[in-house]
Amino acid sequence: MTSLPSLHNEPVTQALTHFLKRVPKTRRVLVGYSGGVDSHVLLHSLKQHLDTRPDLDLLAVHINHGMQSQSGDWVNHCKNQCRALEVALTCIDVDVSLYQAQGPEASARMARYGAFATVMREGDYLLLAQHADDQVETFLLQALRGSGPDGLASIPQQRTFAMGHLCRPLLGCYRSQIEHYAAQAALHWIEDPSNDDTMLDRNYLRNSVIPLLKDRWPSLNQTISRAASRCGAASSLLKSMAQDDLDFSRYDPAEQDQLLHGSIAVLNATRLASLGEERVFNTLRLWVRENGLALPGLEHLKQVANTLLQNSDAISGRGVVHIDGYGFRRYQQVLHLCRLEDQVPDDIDTVWEPPFAPLHLRAIGITLDLAACQSMGLVFDQSTPVDITTRRGSEVIQLRGRGHKAIKKLFQEAGVPPWRRQRYPLMYQRDRVIAIWGLQVADTDG
Repeated sequence: MTSLPSLHNEPVTQALTHFLKRVPKTRRVLVGYSGGVDSHVLLHSLKQHLDTRPDLDLLAVHINHGMQSQSGDWVNHCKNQCRALEVALTCIDVDVSLYQAQGPEASARMARYGAFATVMREGDYLLLAQHADDQVETFLLQALRGSGPDGLASIPQQRTFAMGHLCRPLLGCYRSQIEHYAAQAALHWIEDPSNDDTMLDRNYLRNSVIPLLKDRWPSLNQTISRAASRCGAASSLLKSMAQDDLDFSRYDPAEQDQLLHGSIAVLNATRLASLGEERVFNTLRLWVRENGLALPGLEHLKQVANTLLQNSDAISGRGVVHIDGYGFRRYQQVLHLCRLEDQVPDDIDTVWEPPFAPLHLRAIGITLDLAACQSMGLVFDQSTPVDITTRRGSEVIQLRGRGHKAIKKLFQEAGVPPWRRQRYPLMYQRDRVIAIWGLQVADTDG
């Protein structure tokens, strides 16, 4: 192994020296190790640094995407290199096809990060080998997709991930500097043939576009890195504003619990709409992100603003904006973030027979049982069957002290949105509604 003093002036070495000063003691450091030149340089340099940091444990993690015929050979290469470096190695096979709808590059990335998360422990530092040239490629890709400041901030140097931290200590180094280190240390690495496939957007930029741009603008790397940094600062300011606007648009916890009715989350539509369009977009992005959902595109955000927040027809619950696995709806003054399964279920028409063993209603995912009836305050004749149905329309229920009330009116008073009402089955005994399950109990003494 090449000794550290001969490489101490290398930018890679200096970058890692600076980074490790910020890593607390007794931490585990993981390296995403593909076996390519970037990750191999990162692992090699880090191993030598850790000779002076015995308090840190080092683990290399190789993700086998299985997308190349040489994948098995690459696993063996990584094992051999880690054995020579005396570094522990974990290899994980992933199924990229689970994410194939995202495209080849995105699907591989999603599978890879999902695998990394499985090996993270609390407080771990996961190090990846992205560098300044990767930052340029990412910035251009995001610009060509029409991204805003968040996307143009490109690759963050550090962020929280799983139970720990994801860091990129070489983000200030250039590919040429990494390759120089590799040559000086006489390293051996994998060359992935897919890196030459210009059908992939990133490779097309790297191999065909960026060299032309650098011929005209030699300082391209520095300039774009500076632009990405400024976009990152702008993104941080926008996130701070979004947090304030999101807090302004929330209901207090007790009121929110009463308004959810099975939705993922709710906001006050009137307050949100008062912010103005751009701040609405900014707030919705943060709201979706904090609930772990895929970010909506600009067109979807415009639909929410125009169809649900500004359109009075949406107050009746008729409007919906579908995204990817979720959607936005509005009822009265409440904006709901909903799952797609919140569609109207099939009609229910069944009989609950004595002695009233638990009855599971699969269409709406609830189970009727006597203990729940008791907790609702429902007292009924347990010698007579109970008919269970969903609403058909025009039903009434007799309430103590209030006489007969239209069930539709009770739903409105409780703020139950129309798309959730079929999930509140009606209970009949002797052709009389004795309860709206989970909502209201009839006066059975009247």
